[in-house]
Amino acid sequence: MPPPWGGVSVFMNSIAASAIARGAEIWAYAGKPHATPSVRFVNHRRFSHLWMLMRRGRGARITDSTHFHLEYPHPALLPPWIALKKSLGFRWIKIVHDGSLPYRFEKFSATQMRLFRAAVKWIDEIIAVDQSLASWLLNTAGFRGKIAVIPPLLPTPGPGSGTGGITGAQRNTLDNFALHKKKVLSIGVFAAPYGFDQVAHAVESIRTDSGEDIGLLLGDSEFDLDTEYRDRVLAGRDWIHVVKSVSHSALAGVYCLADVFVRAFERESFGLSRVEALWAGVPVVATRAGETRGMLIYDFGDIDQLSAHIRSALGGDIDNNAAECAEAYRHEAKENLERYLTEIRGAVG
Repeated sequence: MPPPWGGVSVFMNSIAASAIARGAEIWAYAGKPHATPSVRFVNHRRFSHLWMLMRRGRGARITDSTHFHLEYPHPALLPPWIALKKSLGFRWIKIVHDGSLPYRFEKFSATQMRLFRAAVKWIDEIIAVDQSLASWLLNTAGFRGKIAVIPPLLPTPGPGSGTGGITGAQRNTLDNFALHKKKVLSIGVFAAPYGFDQVAHAVESIRTDSGEDIGLLLGDSEFDLDTEYRDRVLAGRDWIHVVKSVSHSALAGVYCLADVFVRAFERESFGLSRVEALWAGVPVVATRAGETRGMLIYDFGDIDQLSAHIRSALGGDIDNNAAECAEAYRHEAKENLERYLTEIRGAVG
């Protein structure tokens, strides 16, 4: 029986097939159950991953790509995970994705800080997605174990390897968005650091100046929500469409609907969606945080600069080697996959 490889997020879809081929078992908390024997779907909100851990985790190596054990330490999920770590003796390899963690950490409550410190104490190895995050984990967060730096960019899964398609409600939203003459897409959540308000303001100014019918689609990942912020972004703007929780397997088709993709996140660690949009052949406007090759770059908060870039992209007036950069990203993605599999190969014997 292969040892388990648990806590897999959407990011891990690109690794899953290669890992399964080398004997790994995937514990996935997102997506829909299917007949693949090596993929076990667990509902973490019902503590299913903990029951699975008790049955199969003794002495295992577990590569954990969740967010609720460190980046957003959950008061109900993290303590029993640590208790089982102590009793079962599994080796905990944590993949840390969130580039906003060092900035959010300063605002952690006393409970969050206590939980975070406890998690750091029990993690055996960390894979960080960039060097600045790794340095912070070592120098500020106090991690003392093995740490590796591997960008999260991986080859996209092949056809049929995703976890689901477009729902009926999502299709209706996308169809309405597609009716606009020109179309802008942005992905994130309704929280200020993700810049939805800035994108809306920029598109509104272009609509006003040009008189053109420009639609804005906001892809809401729903892992965070500021309701007051959301209401402010959407108020009086019926040309904004919101599609919620699109599966990763369906995102390529969503990118292709847009004339320009905007990634407005202030604290990007890498920016997978930026590269995926380039792979879909869509011009990308993005903040200076994270990856920037082949993209039109602006400073977070500079709406004039953001508006100018969106105008250029909508007008086709850009020449930033996007195709060449997209090909370079594909080559790097293959290299990153091999590095990930090398780092976790202890989990598959």
